[in-house]
Amino acid sequence: MARRRETNIFSLSLLDCICCGFGALILFHMIIASRSGRQYEKVTETLRAEVDKREKEVLDGNERLVELRNSFREIDEKRAAAQGLSTRILETLKQIEAELAIYDGQTVAQREHVNKLKADLKSLEEGTKRYSGGTPSQEVPGRNVRSFVGDGDRQYLTGLKVGGKRIFFLADASSSMLAEDIVNAVRRHLFPPPTRLRARKWRHAVRSVDWLAAQMPREAQFQLYVFNTRARPVLAGTDGVWLAAKDGATVDKAIVVGGGLIGFEVCEALRLAGIDTTVIEKTRQILPFLDPDLAKLVERHVRAHGPDIIVGNGVAEFLGEDGRLTGVKLDNGTELPCQLAVVAVGVRPNVGLAQAAGIEIGEVGGIRVDEHMQTSDPDVYAVGDCVECRSLITGKKVRAPYGDLANLQGRVAGQNVVRAGSARFPGITQTGICKIFDYTVGFTGISAKQAQDLGWRNVETATISGLDIPVFMGGKLLISKMVADRETGRILGFQCIGPGDVSKRVATVAMAIRGNLTVADLVNADLPYAPPYSLALDHVIVAAQVLENKLAGRMQGLSVTEVKQRVDSGADCFILDTRSPAEFEEMRLGIGETLIPLGALRDRLGELPQDKDKEIILYCKISLRGYEGAAILSAHGWHNVKVMEGGIMAWPYPREK
Repeated sequence: MARRRETNIFSLSLLDCICCGFGALILFHMIIASRSGRQYEKVTETLRAEVDKREKEVLDGNERLVELRNSFREIDEKRAAAQGLSTRILETLKQIEAELAIYDGQTVAQREHVNKLKADLKSLEEGTKRYSGGTPSQEVPGRNVRSFVGDGDRQYLTGLKVGGKRIFFLADASSSMLAEDIVNAVRRHLFPPPTRLRARKWRHAVRSVDWLAAQMPREAQFQLYVFNTRARPVLAGTDGVWLAAKDGATVDKAIVVGGGLIGFEVCEALRLAGIDTTVIEKTRQILPFLDPDLAKLVERHVRAHGPDIIVGNGVAEFLGEDGRLTGVKLDNGTELPCQLAVVAVGVRPNVGLAQAAGIEIGEVGGIRVDEHMQTSDPDVYAVGDCVECRSLITGKKVRAPYGDLANLQGRVAGQNVVRAGSARFPGITQTGICKIFDYTVGFTGISAKQAQDLGWRNVETATISGLDIPVFMGGKLLISKMVADRETGRILGFQCIGPGDVSKRVATVAMAIRGNLTVADLVNADLPYAPPYSLALDHVIVAAQVLENKLAGRMQGLSVTEVKQRVDSGADCFILDTRSPAEFEEMRLGIGETLIPLGALRDRLGELPQDKDKEIILYCKISLRGYEGAAILSAHGWHNVKVMEGGIMAWPYPREK
């Protein structure tokens, strides 16, 4: 067996040493190469960061270069615009210099006339003294002070009063009245006269003279002059002539005959012009399309604005002398002075031409037409005030001289002329509206009174009061009356008055009538709601709900007229006001009512009549609490409990407070 060789450091052969040395050399080389690689990577990263930095600087430089180029371009554009503006400014300055030169020339001429103007004024003053007899005014100090509430351009007139027997007006008509500054005054002086007259300063002067002239005493005389280089009268041929302030045709009092739509439109216009106005209506009430209780409310509103109203009396005779109207004589012999009378008693259709042509005239005096607006002559169509219309409620022929209907009928007739039978006009609901001072009065269909006159016996009505929109949105009062057939519930008519939005409510019910809707249909109508436009339950819906309560027997109501009749006749009834003491102290009817607030009613039942069959009438401001109080009393055994519909707000008669 071979013996294993033992090896130690001292027994290595040359070959072993060479191998070890060579391996050490390779290891040393690898170590050096590794360190060099790391240094190379570090240097590479440094160089790479430096390159990125330089690239970013180059990009930033390019961006700044672009910005500088854009700035230079904008500067060039502004320089060009400034050069153009400076050119225009220089041209304007030259123009102004030329105008100033013209003005200087005119000023020299005006200065030459100043002394003459002063002499003219002095002569006029002397003439005024001669005309007035040279007697100085003896008015007590302070009597020329007048409290005048103006607005806008007229505020500076506050405190002025025009007095005296002879009044001289002198207004500046020079170029200085064309503008506040000299340059614009000179420029406007070169404008044509219509443009100069529109100058603000001159318009102020005209308004001032107009106002002052209106304040002259009726017995005064006046002269009106303007001055520029000299004084001259405004009215041709009046130089030195004193004119009477009171025109012989001045109207102090006016009479309006007829209490319908046109009559009250004229009444309002005359009253707003400062003329004492009286409306005379031959029937027992104004506005015949309303029921009497609502007509009374409108009458009270009109009286509150100044005009007087006489009902149940007509004009028998017009009085006058020297060709001028001096008054009217009524049927009862009363004479009323006036300088103006307006007759507004309605219209009659002018059917003379149709009669002469052999065209058939209808039962109410208008031209008979079919639903195509065709007359009895197939080649002739007729529309407007002269024709008869079919009522969609009664089916009878009526006359309705309204402008909107004439336009609708004209369109139908025109279509049928082009193509026969292509259009039809089915009929009308007789809807109308008008403004009377602060009230709007609207109606559609027929009133309860008209229904009774037509022989309608099964008619039920409901009157309500309330706001058109919530209080916090500035709600205004509406008072409405809805009329329906008791058996079928069909809506027959609607009336609405007040300062609130009447038009919307009347339009809603007008379409309900046209669609043959019933009260039950309207109770749950889906109408637009938002606080600026309506209450959560619109006024029309509330009226329908109250009427439904009456039709269903859930409520017994009385109109204010029926309550007034009971009070005047001394009927044995108990009247209960369910408002608060504060409301009662502020406003009350004074018809023998007893105050028991709704919240205390259950605790104070002992104060009511113990006869459970005695008539008890409840109300509040709008009778909502009156209805709640009636429900409480009915639950406690009272059988004859009624609500005054509409409450105090629907009461048209005098109040205690």
